[in-house]
Parts: sequence; C-alpha cells; structure tokens
Amino acid sequence: IGKGADQFADATVHPDDRAYVHEKWSAGLRGESYDIEHRIVVGDTVKWVRERAELEFDKEGMLRGGFGTTQDITERKRAEEALRHRTLELQQLTETLERRVKERTTELEKANEALRHLSSRLMTAQEDERKRIAGDLHDTIGSCLAGIKFKIEMTLEQIGKTPNVVTESLNTIIPVVQEGIEECRRMQQDLRPSMLDDLGLLPALSWFCRRFQTIYSGIRIEQE
Repeated sequence: IGKGADQFADATVHPDDRAYVHEKWSAGLRGESYDIEHRIVVGDTVKWVRERAELEFDKEGMLRGGFGTTQDITERKRAEEALRHRTLELQQLTETLERRVKERTTELEKANEALRHLSSRLMTAQEDERKRIAGDLHDTIGSCLAGIKFKIEMTLEQIGKTPNVVTESLNTIIPVVQEGIEECRRMQQDLRPSMLDDLGLLPALSWFCRRFQTIYSGIRIEQE
C-alpha cells in the first residue's frame, strides 16, 4: 500500500487525471471510500483503469495498511464512448428529423391555406358566372320569349278578323325568334366555344380576338 499511496504521482497516470487521482487518494487517506476510474499511459498507449482500495487506520486515525486492486477497463470505456457517440448521433438525427417534420408541416399548412383560398376563389368565380348567366337569361332570352308570347297572343286575337294583319303579325315574330337564337348561340360561345373542341386553342383565340375587336371597336387587339 505504500507504493499505492504515491500512485497519484506515478508517471503512468495520465497528466490530465493526476490532480483528480491525487484529490481522491487524499480523501481516501482521510477515511473516504477510494473507488475511481482514470487513464494511464503505457508506452504510447492510453488505457483506462478502475482502482479500488481498502485502507485500515488505528485509533488515532493513522494509516496502518490496506490492500487495493487495479482493473483494466479500456474495452468497456471504448464501448461506452462509442455508445455515447452513437447516442449523440441519434439525438442529432432525431433533432434533424423533427426539424424537417416541423418545416414540412409548416409547408403543408401553407399549402392547405393556399388551397382553401383557391377553393374559395373558385367558388366565388362559379357564383359570379352563375349570376352572369342568370342575368343574360333574364335580359336576353327571357325578353325574347316574352316578346314572342306577346306577339302570338296578339295574333291569336286577330285570327278570323283580318287575315292580312295576321300574316303581317306572324312575320314580325320571326326576327324576335332569330334574336333569341342568336342570343343562345352567344351564351353558348361564351361558356365554351365549339371551335375550341373542333379546331383547338389557337384558332379559338383568334376567333375570340376578332369577336372582341368587333364588339369593342375602340380597343385595338394584337395577337402574338
């Protein structure tokens, strides 16, 4: 035990651990338990050891003797260090995955919000289109049908009285019917031009530009 008493100063103790070994050995000389792990240098190799000592003291507290053991725990320390590194890697990987999941969740929330906004706009556009079509039906086709009904009723009242007037009244209905037919065609073209299915997109665009130019002659259209 005399040799062990000065082991903290032994050249084999790793320089970074000498102060720790000295502190623990001094505490062991004061009666505390001595069971420590530290590094030693053997040649060019660093090893880990576990040292335990049982010390005996007399009534006055003076060291009488004792015994101790030194166990090579290098492999265990290496395994613990490898496990620590692996645990750290897994922790970093987990944090990275959690961050990516959070980022992806944020992206999905933004995409869902954009989709909800687009769906709302689409519904609004559909409602506006339905409102426009309803207005066109009321203002054009409805008016034409009302005019036709009125002229037919007048013609029926004149039947048997003045045949020439009846013929003239029927002739006045034809332009109104023709107007209704043209309005139906216009609404159909506005909803989906048949040319789009028959000839394709470019001819349909050319037709639309010509039609727009005809309706709005004050606006010059250039097609590219």
